[in-house]
Amino acid sequence: MRNKHLQQLPLLVCSDIFGVTPALQAQFSAWRAPLLWLSPYQQTHQFQHEEQAYRHFVKQGGLDSYRQKLQQLLQQLSQQDAQSCQMPLLAVGFSAGAAALWCEIAQIQPGVIKQAFCFYGGQIRFYPELQPQCPTSLIWTKEQHFDVKALAQAVSGTANVSSRCCDYGHGFLNPSSLQYHKQGAAYYQRWLLQQLTAANTSEAWA
Repeated sequence: MRNKHLQQLPLLVCSDIFGVTPALQAQFSAWRAPLLWLSPYQQTHQFQHEEQAYRHFVKQGGLDSYRQKLQQLLQQLSQQDAQSCQMPLLAVGFSAGAAALWCEIAQIQPGVIKQAFCFYGGQIRFYPELQPQCPTSLIWTKEQHFDVKALAQAVSGTANVSSRCCDYGHGFLNPSSLQYHKQGAAYYQRWLLQQLTAANTSEAWA
């Protein structure tokens, strides 16, 4: 049995369509355990606006390609020695990263990811029937293209899933997004750190 006081869980962060930016990295600067970053892209990009980022995301294969990258990473980690890769992981996804995470945690082996947090994963609406293999928190925002409350209620009936709706727009945590909300971002960054800390120190990963 591992001692929860001696080791912190690594954290996997799946970015949105802007990729792994300095602002995203700064959000997790307080996390003292190892960080694993996943982006839809092979290289770092500096997009001028959201539309440019979206066009590039689609050009690179969209969600299907992102899911494949995440699947390959999780398979690689699960095949490594458990002690060297410090399984299980905690995982956080934003927008496209949240949707990719939602899809892949329905297929993982138990023990790979301990807990997942998915922020404004709008494309989850195309896969509401999936069943995550670990406790998963879905944080929803205001959306123009679908009924958020209906979707949140539908997936909340799934085992391991809890939903939380907030009054901010899609992308409110990302300074590059038109929907960025400074106060909302500060609040949910604190909330997420508290949730991750609680998950890291809980007895459930003995």
